[in-house]
Amino acid sequence: MDQAAARGALGARPCSAAPSFAYVPALDGMRAVSVGLVMVSHFGLGAIVPGGLGVTVFFFISGFLITRQLLAERAGSGRIAIGAFYVRRALRLYPALLTMVAIGGGAFALLGGTITLGQLLASLFYYNNYFFLLEGYRTGLADTFHPYAILWSLAVEEHYYLLFPLTVALFAGNRRGFAAGLCAAIVAVALWRWHVAAACHTDTLACLGGNPEDRVVRATDTRVDSILFGAVLATALDTAGAPRLLRVLRDPRAFAVGCGLLLASLAIRAPMFRDSIRFSVQGVALLLAVGGVLFAEPLAALRGLLSLRPAVLMGRWSYSLYLWHWIVLVCASALLPQTVGQPVTSGVFGRAWFAEVAPVLLLLSFAAAALSYYAIEQPMVRLRRRFGAHAVADRAEAGETLAPVGV
Repeated sequence: MDQAAARGALGARPCSAAPSFAYVPALDGMRAVSVGLVMVSHFGLGAIVPGGLGVTVFFFISGFLITRQLLAERAGSGRIAIGAFYVRRALRLYPALLTMVAIGGGAFALLGGTITLGQLLASLFYYNNYFFLLEGYRTGLADTFHPYAILWSLAVEEHYYLLFPLTVALFAGNRRGFAAGLCAAIVAVALWRWHVAAACHTDTLACLGGNPEDRVVRATDTRVDSILFGAVLATALDTAGAPRLLRVLRDPRAFAVGCGLLLASLAIRAPMFRDSIRFSVQGVALLLAVGGVLFAEPLAALRGLLSLRPAVLMGRWSYSLYLWHWIVLVCASALLPQTVGQPVTSGVFGRAWFAEVAPVLLLLSFAAAALSYYAIEQPMVRLRRRFGAHAVADRAEAGETLAPVGV
């Protein structure tokens, strides 16, 4: 069997349920789908393509993968090296982030935009989401393309991972209790989100000066459950109840229910549903749908499709794609203000934008992401491994199996 066929067979096999550092190709394929949703939404089809769902899938995958790896570390060594975890996260995220902040901010300033010290610090120290909520609407920032606006999702993740490894280290010895605690946290966040959404519809102060949707979507306290759902799946699969859960996930009907719930979460447009219940429904849906993709034998063809080399490669580039497609779009918005940001349905500018400009910007985005991935992200892999990472450099061209890109 040649190397390409071997990778295909690896992707088609169900994932191991036990905590592990083993690479799961389909997860990179899901990342590719997620970043694709975000990019296509931003590049003109936001009224049709749910870019926000792409971010939610990112959150879920992150929660699942990193919890799975932390549990594997604890099982293997009896402890979790908290300091090493934080160093690995910094080496994973900061090199590309620093480059994007410097180049994106510099280009934005040259094109007539303004970068303040507050915006810079908020982006570098992961409180961008709350900063833009508090300052954006007061200054009119929310109505412009800003190079750092995309970083809100990184802030949500890093707030979560500031505490989560310590939580695993302290409480994951009792897997069932730990899983129950994560479920309780999900319920608490859902109730809090409902309270915030209800208050936002009558009091702008509750929205931190913004609108209800932005307050709920971007703030850590109302979105962290999207990561927790992934953590629950990884933890529950390491409890005595794992066989029962696997029986559910291996039934393709569970996958169908998950997909149906995702579609329902997008179809229901009632404001209070979208600002509160939507993310809970999507969390349950992803638990069933992602679990089905990973573990259901009848879904081998879908796993294989997500594990194809182009999907895996795009998934591995997804972090750089997420950062750089936005910088490309922001620069284009300054140079082509009459076309950029106009939806396809808005008339001649929107149609011309999507047909003529968006493809060029997509190509530029992929070129920038590839340069970032190979020149900035990959050279850091060896250093990350010194602190316990299980990622290896991407040498698939030489026939080597790709490795995980989590912690």
